[in-house]
Amino acid sequence: MKRFMYRFGYESPIEWRQNLDHGSDFESSSAFWVIADTEEDALAWGWEVSEKMVHEFFVRSGWNEKDTRSWKEAGYAHWIEETPGPEFTEELLAGLLEVKHGEMPSDLSWLMR
Repeated sequence: MKRFMYRFGYESPIEWRQNLDHGSDFESSSAFWVIADTEEDALAWGWEVSEKMVHEFFVRSGWNEKDTRSWKEAGYAHWIEETPGPEFTEELLAGLLEVKHGEMPSDLSWLMR
């Protein structure tokens, strides 16, 4: 198994509302480690975790379950970062969530921090 840095874009509930109200296109991005056999497996599992995390973000922000947006359906960017950019200090890299392929993190609220 290898550790892959998975990056993804998303809209927070506030960004989603502001984008809708003002016709803007603001997005946030985040990253976490995926432990997987292949890059393809890491990307696919990151996609699943992103969907759950963003859904949880909306629910914990007070959105009705049926009104939350699907991260997958919105088509946000997601990729494996080959070489972390300069914005990723050693401390930040060490503090990223680590997820094993096929295992959903028990605490999905880290995106809200």
